[in-house]
Amino acid sequence: MNKITVQVTDTLSVAPDTIVLYLSVNYKNKQYNSCFNKGVDYCKSIIDILAKYSNRVEIGNKYVTEDKKRVETKKGDTSSVFYRRMGYVFNTLITAKFSSEFDKLDYLIKELEPFNSFLTISYSYCLDDTETYKDKLLEKLVDLARKKADILARASGLSISGISKIYYNKPDYGNTMYGMRCADMSNSLQSVVGTEMAKPITLSDSVTVVYKTKG
Repeated sequence: MNKITVQVTDTLSVAPDTIVLYLSVNYKNKQYNSCFNKGVDYCKSIIDILAKYSNRVEIGNKYVTEDKKRVETKKGDTSSVFYRRMGYVFNTLITAKFSSEFDKLDYLIKELEPFNSFLTISYSYCLDDTETYKDKLLEKLVDLARKKADILARASGLSISGISKIYYNKPDYGNTMYGMRCADMSNSLQSVVGTEMAKPITLSDSVTVVYKTKG
């Protein structure tokens, strides 16, 4: 039985459907216990605010590290460097997801202003459900492969009678891979979230199809 093998590659351009807000907490305090306890309290307050706007809020691991300052001394021709402990730093990352159509981020950023001294905010656009777009792209690939196979079969005086095998590329369609970083707001809380045009996210994939022929 004659067979025809067709390999096709295609892309799918998709508008981002989700905004991810990243809130990096870096709270400093001279005492270890106060640093941790107040850092946790501040996080709870921030999460309470976020929860009014989104039900998809997560907090990462919480750390307390030493806050050290580099000190250089010089005596005669000899210089030395040591690090002086200034206190401690509480660190964690809070994330919140919103629909790309969400139109109240300016109000949210305004509510977070009291934490501006130790809170860094940035965001990205991404796809929340990549499986849906993966299936659409695979449908396109299979249709494209069949059209090419039909052309090749007719040129050989044959016709397609079925599929023998399909080999999938199986790429990683994780939303992190296709997330598009847009802007950072580390120095200003004058919100620009949503005012920029989010670039389409392009997914690519390929399949190889082996067709049975007759004629």
